Parts: sequence; structure tokens; C-alpha cells
Amino acid sequence: MDNRVRVAFRCRPDDQNAWKTIFTGLFERNEMGMVFQDRMLEHFGEKVDARLEEVLEAWGADMMYLETWDQNGEFFSFEIPAVDDEEALMEDLHSVFVLCPVSELVVEYVPDGE
Repeated sequence: MDNRVRVAFRCRPDDQNAWKTIFTGLFERNEMGMVFQDRMLEHFGEKVDARLEEVLEAWGADMMYLETWDQNGEFFSFEIPAVDDEEALMEDLHSVFVLCPVSELVVEYVPDGE
């Protein structure tokens, strides 16, 4: 597996099904772009949608190509391919997910082989 960026967080119990729907759509049906953005707007509001739109415009919808995702109760995590400027990508991902009702948010670089 190549270098990746990992995002992990704890969600509110009421949001578990929403996150599961979002990640299942991204991973199993490649629902990137507008479908992903619409789901985020529906569940997490206009601030998240506005920031997500900026990030998707900057990086392209393919930036949310999930290599893996996992759920353990209220904890979710996913990994996407890293890009040349992974620091900027991580900052942008953080800026979106920090607006969502999550806690224990971690956005980190995962080198090849780990």
C-alpha cells in the first residue's frame, strides 16, 4: 500500500448511521463529488458543506477515494492516498471534519509499509 492520510474520530451516537452511509457510499459505490457533498450537507449543515466545497475544488473529487474505512462503535476511521503536499491535504481535511460534530479527531500521515 502506498503512502496514505488517515482520518479518525469519535462521532455522536445519533450520527453513526449517517457516517456509515457516507463511508459505504464512498468505498463501495465511489460516490465522490456531489453525492458525497450532498450527504455531508444533509447531515452536518451548511458550514461543513461550504468548506467541503472549497476543499473538493482545490483537490478534486477523487481526493476522497477511500482505500479503507472502519467502524468500531462510535469510532470511525478512513484512509485516502497521500499526495505530494500531504501537509496541506491534512490541514484541509482537518478543516472540514473539525466542523462536524465529532471528537478525538486525528488526521495523520501513514507512510508506505505501516
